[in-house]
Order: sequence, then C-alpha cells, then structure tokens
Amino acid sequence: MRLPIRVSSATSNFMIGVTAVASGVAYFARGDIDPAIAGPVALGSVIRERGMVGWPLKSLSAAAMRTKRDAARQQQSTSRLRHQRNNGSADPRRASTEYLPPPVT
Repeated sequence: MRLPIRVSSATSNFMIGVTAVASGVAYFARGDIDPAIAGPVALGSVIRERGMVGWPLKSLSAAAMRTKRDAARQQQSTSRLRHQRNNGSADPRRASTEYLPPPVT
C-alpha cells in the first residue's frame, strides 16, 4: 500500500484504542472494573502522558539521575541485608517461618 510510517502508526494506534474501549465497556458492564480504582489510574495516565508530572526529572543531568538510582539501590540492598539478618532470608517473600512463635492450640 506504500503508506507513510506516520499514517500506518496512527492507524495502528487508533485500532488498538478502539479495541481497548470495546473491551473496557464489556468489562465495565460485567462489573469487573471498579470505578474507584480505574478512575484515578486513568487520570494519572493522562496527566503523565501530557507531561504534567515528571518535569523535575527532565531538568536533572544524567550524573544526578545515576546518583539517585545508586542511592535507591544502596537503600534497597541495605534493607534486604537487615531483613536477612533479622529473619534468615534476604527475600521478604521467602522469610523463614522458624522465628514465628508456635501456634496457640
């Protein structure tokens, strides 16, 4: 068909949107979507897409972003080590149960 890539991409995005709306209406009609949760999530997605959130990060240099990332990783590893020392497992989801008191009978 020899269409430009922009036209092809726009058509694809439109069809994905139509499919999403149709399935969203079906799920909503069945009662599978909780509006109290879906509303704020949708609003947050729109705000984020419009670039209204995250603007402070755009002004940070790559070095500053790496520093923030490294600090977060250090905090996470410290937290895991502390949890391992106290509970016997580095992964909180696999915490040892031998330190739990015996069940009351």
